[in-house]
Amino acid sequence: GDLGFGALEDLFPDDGGTGVENLETASSSDRNRGVLIAVMAGIATIAVAAAGGLRYAWLRELSGLAPPARLWGQTVRLASWSRIPPAPHQTPREFARSLRDEVPDLGQADVLADAYVRHRFAEQPEEPEAARLEEAWRSVRRALVRRLLRLR
Repeated sequence: GDLGFGALEDLFPDDGGTGVENLETASSSDRNRGVLIAVMAGIATIAVAAAGGLRYAWLRELSGLAPPARLWGQTVRLASWSRIPPAPHQTPREFARSLRDEVPDLGQADVLADAYVRHRFAEQPEEPEAARLEEAWRSVRRALVRRLLRLR
């Protein structure tokens, strides 16, 4: 007889080949998957490096400043990126007014400009309330980012 191999032939029908084709297909699929994983890892690495570069550009020269100076510096930088740079002759308060004229919902820029001016030029600077400044900054940042995204 067939030593009981007939049942095995029913489970594994003879495709006329040795099964090498299936191995090559699997090997090609594995290779493609490996290339895809390598490409995705490369893209992730580039994204992380870009995010680090953006963070460095954002905080460059501002990280060691007191909150009023840092937040005003961030406001000026974001406004400049949004194509609304300050004119050389403008004071911080004048620039805040011009920002308000250019960008809707930017009333809080005055709070940041006033805190910066007090910090920079007052003989005895008032200690501004940190929470009030952070809230003003979030409002200004939101409005300027919306404008920046519309420019793209």
